[in-house]
Amino acid sequence: MNSGQLRGHLQSRVDAVRERLARAAEASGRHAEDVTLVAASKTQPDAMIAAAFDCGVRHFGENRPEELARRHRVPELAERPIHWHLIGPLQSRKLKLLPPNLTLIQSVDRLKTARLLANTGLRTETPVPILLQVNPAGEASKQGVKLDAALPMAETISQMEGLTPRGLMAMTPLDANETELRALFAAVRAELRRIQTSLAVPGWTELSMGMSQDFELAVREGATIVRIGTSLFGPRTD
Repeated sequence: MNSGQLRGHLQSRVDAVRERLARAAEASGRHAEDVTLVAASKTQPDAMIAAAFDCGVRHFGENRPEELARRHRVPELAERPIHWHLIGPLQSRKLKLLPPNLTLIQSVDRLKTARLLANTGLRTETPVPILLQVNPAGEASKQGVKLDAALPMAETISQMEGLTPRGLMAMTPLDANETELRALFAAVRAELRRIQTSLAVPGWTELSMGMSQDFELAVREGATIVRIGTSLFGPRTD
């Protein structure tokens, strides 16, 4: 497909997701503008990302630091003011691959990683914006700290110069039912409030949770960021 055909293919999907997001936000007493839509662009062609931007999507999330670095070198993407997020696991040895000025690193779940990012922020005199990733269901297959360990870790990273902690990111089980998802999302929201109350420091306002299969539930439970892939781009072919 050429660029015009790609935009036509995507525009209806983008509009449909935004409409669903707006209804969910309204149900939670908020406006659609209160929730940031991050397009999970893993494995998508560069032209697809450019077309999504032209359809009004501004935030994009990648799973791998090396892919973020590559995207930054693509002319048709570099010429667009895209807000890039890292939403996949971050290994310490790959920190050097991260391009500068990312909008948000959503997947910090180890103090070693946080300290290395803080050192980068101090060296560049640009604090690194991060989310603390939590694992509310305690799944062995997923990254993230358990909820009962979130506050102590939040206290530690809040004291690190070179970081700007913004809130929490959560991954939930793919096979959870609606009742289970609501309970997990509510537990993450409650943990964020506990952190806010205990630390009483600026920041810690963002709650990144919800993907294509459950983002409406997440928004109703307080999500301020959702990470959407399939509903925007269609099923992956990888």
